[in-house]
Amino acid sequence: MASEKDMKVSYQSQKNTNITEDSIEVEVIQDKKRESQPSISEGMSSEGKSSMFRCPKLFERASQRWLNPTFDSKEIEEQYQRLLIPELKNRFRYALQYTILMSFIWVVYNGSIQQSDWVVLLTSSLVVCVIAIGFLLYSRSEHYKSHVILSSVIMSLLLCTLTLVSIIVCKPDSFITRSISTFAMCLEIILMMYTVLPMPLYICAPVGFIFSFVYEFFFFYYSYKFDGNYTQTKFVKELFAKLFLHLCIHLIGFHIFFMTQVRSHSTFWKIAQATLTRHELEVEKQNTEKMIHSVMPKYLAGEIMGEEEIRKKHTAFSEFFMMRMEPVSILFADIVGFTRMSGKKTADVLVDLLNDLFGRFDKLCEVHGCEKICTLGDCYYCVSGCPERREDHAKCCVEMGLAMIDAIKDFCRDRNEDVDMRVGIHTGMVLCGIIGKKRFKFDVWSDSVSTANQMEGAGKKGMVHISAKTAEYLKDLSQYELTDGDGDTRNKGILGRNSYFLYYVL
Repeated sequence: MASEKDMKVSYQSQKNTNITEDSIEVEVIQDKKRESQPSISEGMSSEGKSSMFRCPKLFERASQRWLNPTFDSKEIEEQYQRLLIPELKNRFRYALQYTILMSFIWVVYNGSIQQSDWVVLLTSSLVVCVIAIGFLLYSRSEHYKSHVILSSVIMSLLLCTLTLVSIIVCKPDSFITRSISTFAMCLEIILMMYTVLPMPLYICAPVGFIFSFVYEFFFFYYSYKFDGNYTQTKFVKELFAKLFLHLCIHLIGFHIFFMTQVRSHSTFWKIAQATLTRHELEVEKQNTEKMIHSVMPKYLAGEIMGEEEIRKKHTAFSEFFMMRMEPVSILFADIVGFTRMSGKKTADVLVDLLNDLFGRFDKLCEVHGCEKICTLGDCYYCVSGCPERREDHAKCCVEMGLAMIDAIKDFCRDRNEDVDMRVGIHTGMVLCGIIGKKRFKFDVWSDSVSTANQMEGAGKKGMVHISAKTAEYLKDLSQYELTDGDGDTRNKGILGRNSYFLYYVL
């Protein structure tokens, strides 16, 4: 998965300077460049393959450039560099704080000892301290973000220059006595450039080598010129010893630099993968919950998914679930003119029309507090007061029915169709639960459900047909107008039951 896609990572919080899962946001983008271009192994000769095989891979998705470790994707490397800016800023500040501390110690030491040329050393230490404080203040500005490497290069050159100047202007005799201390300062600056000053290797290495060469040149020049006891044999021995020490310091710097780059890239990639995986799992979880909520009410789904015993099993619906509820209002609605409309449409057009119309009804269910049960062809039925009890269940179904009639008028106007709705509502007791072993479904059963279906069949288009039982639960009838439904003349199944047609009072 991760090897076929690029991960686009953007920094979210400037306060959080560590690369963590909370500090990055992952977006998956197709790596078209990797798909369109031939693979590395396909475009290499046998010698190239063997050399690549001998060189261990630095980190996942690493390019073949050892001198400057980067990702093999330009997009990933750009996101990594963008995310790395706060960490580089912290490293630069640590280097400046260390430089200030080191300069302050030198100021105190030279001011208290006051040996030969102490004024020169004191002045150079103060200058370094002031420059470091200036860079520290500059690093807190927004302008610093676009000059991270340039600031580090300038700071490195200033440290090297001031160190060399302080050595050159000192008296020769005092210079020789300070060979150990100045060599220690030289090593400190070299290690700072490789470790805490954020610069690429192609800048660190040349500056470091030049600094080592210039320092040793002046050291041996003054030693050989002004020290009478400095023989040629001593010169050769010390030269090889110093060269070996400088080489060791640079190798250590190389190693620390490479390991820092490798560890940083590897950490970035692993956290990006983990965040991407967590994001995909969250999406899958939401899809699963959405699927479960589509086959049963949200209230019931929450209870079932929260059952500890059921959650331990592979399926959440392995046990039969049913409960008895009363009173519940049931609404059946049928499209009048559907047969005529379907005879003139192709299957895909007809499905699109029904999807549009039933989608509008689904939204009305949420607005009016009803629970959709299912659709049967062109029939749509829902309930209110089940599985969550509510006192205004009858009003919810009545409002739903009236809204459905208005919705189908809007549908006809938008889609240039000529259909209408016939709505029937009844209130009574129901048994509700989840049935099925392969495809699960929430459903309701009872004679009241059959009666509601018959109320719909005995209704008229553009009207809401309710039973006398439903009318009893309508507490506020002032906003409605009831007329005799006379439903038993159209459907013998409701003989002996009073029914009414219901309208809004204008």
